[in-house]
Parts: sequence; C-alpha cells; structure tokens
Amino acid sequence: PQAGGTRRPAIGQHGNPTRAMCTSDPEVREWLTESCRWLFGQVPELAGAFCITASEAQTNCYSHFPTRQDVEEHYRNLTELCPRCAERSPEEVVTEVIDCIAKGVHAANPQAKVIAWNWSWEMLWGPEVNDRIVETLPPEAILMCDFERGEHKTLFDRTFFVDEYSLSIIGPSERFRRA
Repeated sequence: PQAGGTRRPAIGQHGNPTRAMCTSDPEVREWLTESCRWLFGQVPELAGAFCITASEAQTNCYSHFPTRQDVEEHYRNLTELCPRCAERSPEEVVTEVIDCIAKGVHAANPQAKVIAWNWSWEMLWGPEVNDRIVETLPPEAILMCDFERGEHKTLFDRTFFVDEYSLSIIGPSERFRRA
C-alpha cells in the first residue's frame, strides 16, 4: 500500500481505474531500477527502453496530472495528485523515473539505449517544465522530441493548433528547436 500514488478513476466505457507506483517511496525507486536491471539481464538482446512519462499510461504520479492553468477544468479534476508528490515538481518526478530506468538498464547492458520522449510534457505541465526536464535528464538518456508539436497551421482560412501527429507541418517547431 505504501507504494501507491496518484489514483485515476475509470475513464470512458472501457477504462479501468489506475494507480501509479509512487517514486517518492524509496522502495519503488529501488524496484523500478532492479526490475529494469533484471529484465535487461534476462534478455541481453534488448536494444533499449522507450520512456513515455506523460499522458499515455499511469507511469508516475504526474503522468495524468496537468499543472497548467489553461488546461480544461474537467480534465484537471479527473485525477487527485498523491500527497507525497504534491510536494514535488513534475520535472523532479519524471526525471527520477527516467533515471531509475536508465540505472537499471545500464547496470545490465551499458550499450542499451534509454529514450525519453517529451510527448505531452508541455501539454500537461507547460513550456517551463518541459525545458527543465530536458535540462535535468540523466546524461545517458536520449531525448526524443516531437518535430511538429506546438505549431499553428492555417487551412481553409482557419488556424489550428497542432498538438500531435501532423504529417503536414514542415517543422521543426519552436518546442523542438528549444529542446
């Protein structure tokens, strides 16, 4: 129970409630590092680990918890942040998760790649947090950025904000260039 962090209710018809393993607990950090070390030791052919730390899955206490004030109120109120991580910043938690993974992976296979994707960091937490995560990533982690995300596009006299997966933006976006 002490490992449990942020809870997220079931969302949508097929959603299930989730709960993060809270890295504010030292045992969770140890487990995350050791699990990655064990996995990469058991399967030495693994080329690396790909870290999506925002929005996709409940990978940490902040993964579904937006801190930006301009995020729609209903989205911000879906999740209640765990009290331990409420005293910490998103960048501290996210870089901690990536660091634990990288330590475990590289303990077993120093040549394996650990890729940290900045997908949704800015959408959930804002540009300043995105930039601070980039600055504090473990040096052995590889940063992967969205090439087009954060740009605007005009189509048929309407301007759209491109927030992901556009194949029609030339890029690179300002966010990509900053990172």
